Amino acid sequence: MPRVTLYVGDDLKARMDEVGEGVNWSGVAQRAFREAISIHSVRADDSRMEEVIERLKASKERYEDREFEFGKKKGAEWAKAEAEYYELSEVATFYVYPITYGFKRRTLEELIDPEGVIDEREWTEFWEKRYGRGTPSSSFIRGFMEGAAEIFYEVADRL
Repeated sequence: MPRVTLYVGDDLKARMDEVGEGVNWSGVAQRAFREAISIHSVRADDSRMEEVIERLKASKERYEDREFEFGKKKGAEWAKAEAEYYELSEVATFYVYPITYGFKRRTLEELIDPEGVIDEREWTEFWEKRYGRGTPSSSFIRGFMEGAAEIFYEVADRL
């Protein structure tokens, strides 16, 4: 694969260093390059739908990445401040072995509340507090589970 040298300002580089290795900067740059190329191509010839598709794919990927990172942060916060042992254990175990259910809101709710004690209104409040709206995306849910699982496995051997 060819290499490209990219220059960024000192302040941006410092902020990237703060994030550390949690972000694939090469992937971030590649998505941005694909999007810029697609936008340029579409502006040059609006009949080229492949470029529209590529631009929207890049946009979708950015959206899903943001949702995942936001969910991961909120999942870790929930795990540290509110989660009960059994809830966190179930979420962490499922995250490692998601079987075929995937990362859906209802699946996570059933892991946290297997008896179905929490009603829909309370779940809506739960998600609005953490997500800002009622129905989180599957990327957010996957991130939420990962963030919670990381906290659980970090402390599990001391419980």
